[in-house]
Amino acid sequence: MMLPFWLLMMISPEATLGLMFPDKIFDVASLSYFRIYMALLPILPVIFMMMTFYPAINKGKPAAIIGIARQLVFYLPVMLILPGLFGVQWVYYGTFLIDVIITIWVLILVKKEFNNLRNENKITVTRGG
Repeated sequence: MMLPFWLLMMISPEATLGLMFPDKIFDVASLSYFRIYMALLPILPVIFMMMTFYPAINKGKPAAIIGIARQLVFYLPVMLILPGLFGVQWVYYGTFLIDVIITIWVLILVKKEFNNLRNENKITVTRGG
C-alpha cells in the first residue's frame, strides 16, 4: 500500500514537498536530501516488526538492545560527530547508513532466531512423537 506513494515521493519530491511548503522553491541539494531520507521508508517497518517479534516470543531483551543501540549507540554519536566534521548533509547520510546497518543486523539476528526456533521445534516433535 505504501509503495505507490513512496515511488511518487522518490520520482517527484518537488510535488510532495510542495504540499507541505507551497511557497518554497527547493534547490537540488534539498531534493537530494529528501530522497535520501525517504529511501529509508521501505526498510523502517522491518526494524519495528522485528522489535515486536522478540517480545512476542518471550525474548524482550534483544528488542530493547536493538532500540537502545539504534538511538544511543548509533544516532547520538553519529548526529553529534559527522555533521560537525563533514557538514549538515551528513545528518541525512548518517541517518540512512544507521538504519541500513540496523536493518542488516536485525535481519541476521532474526534469521538466527528462526533457526533456533526451528531446531527447538524439531527437538520437541522428535521427543513428542
